[in-house]
Amino acid sequence: MPLIMAAYHLSGAEGGVLMSIFAVVGIALSIPSGFIVNTLGYRKAGILGVAWIAVGSGLGAVSTGAMALLATRLMEGVGLNLMAIVAPTVISAYFQGKKQSIAVGIWSVWYPLGSTITFAAAPLIASQWGWRSVWWFGCFYAAAAGILYFASVKTLPAHRTEPDQEGQPDGGEMPGSRQTLLNRDVWKLSVMFLAFAFVYVSFVTWTPTFLLQTRGVALSHAAFAMSLFSLVSLPATLASGWILGRVASIGPICAATMALFCAPAIAICFVGTSHALPLLVIMGIISSFPPVAIVSRAAKLMHERKVSALAVSMVTVGQNTGIFIGPILFGSVMESSGGWTLAYTMYVPIAFLGIAAALLLNGRRETPPAQRWDGNKLSTQ
Repeated sequence: MPLIMAAYHLSGAEGGVLMSIFAVVGIALSIPSGFIVNTLGYRKAGILGVAWIAVGSGLGAVSTGAMALLATRLMEGVGLNLMAIVAPTVISAYFQGKKQSIAVGIWSVWYPLGSTITFAAAPLIASQWGWRSVWWFGCFYAAAAGILYFASVKTLPAHRTEPDQEGQPDGGEMPGSRQTLLNRDVWKLSVMFLAFAFVYVSFVTWTPTFLLQTRGVALSHAAFAMSLFSLVSLPATLASGWILGRVASIGPICAATMALFCAPAIAICFVGTSHALPLLVIMGIISSFPPVAIVSRAAKLMHERKVSALAVSMVTVGQNTGIFIGPILFGSVMESSGGWTLAYTMYVPIAFLGIAAALLLNGRRETPPAQRWDGNKLSTQ
């Protein structure tokens, strides 16, 4: 961020826009993406999503101005949004019951693993070949991921209709879009994801700059600290899927982990450099639970035949809204008279919003009927 801001003479708010503008695409296209995935099938839609990321990153590497870079970020947003809908859809097709939560936990490693790789590699790459080389790294990385996806993810055959281990087929029908849109738990999950994404993305975006400017930490050391933040979340993310598959209600655990995640995020502004690293470790461990719980609950609602696949799109809207407004609002407040202190303190009301939504979730456990994919579309057997 400091290198790009210097190269294009950007303010803090403008730098935040570059980070979060791709979320605008997610806000606008999450609902339509649900229909796109259902039409193309998860295999073709996934390949298309990765291709958009690779092309957008490559064009970003050759951009000549801030507006051109901004346009390529929108392209990357199209790809990321498609993959955000595709991945839970693939999980719903391949896994049910407790295995579904475990699969969501494994999939959720994508963000901390990607962050760990980027925070470790980006300073080294940029110091040798400039910030554009980081975009080229992303381009080739996405292309390699697309090849792996094409080789490993196949469309399920239409005859795959064996009953789920936790419930026998009952011949019920999936709810329509209207019933899904009126489901209160889906909207609560969306609000929870908004609050979590707001804090998480703005914190990851601006904390290296905070450590550089106010604590005198070298940029490479600040990036290493943030990579450690992501690294410790990897085993915790895997464990969270296993744990959440064995609890009756995710509301209390989501409320508790939201509070435990936001408290260190606020405190880092008021402690010395020696205490920052332990706080980042705590945050990294806790950060795995809310997103895994939210996506698992959305998949469970689909499995219980309370909502359609549109629920994933609705939850993604909340996530992308938080991704979009978080870095921008944080950057704007940071440059105001309140400075860094007011920016980090702003997390307090956001945390209360997420906690309230979590506590209001319906925690009643029900035995789900079986669901299968006929190769492209979700159906209940």
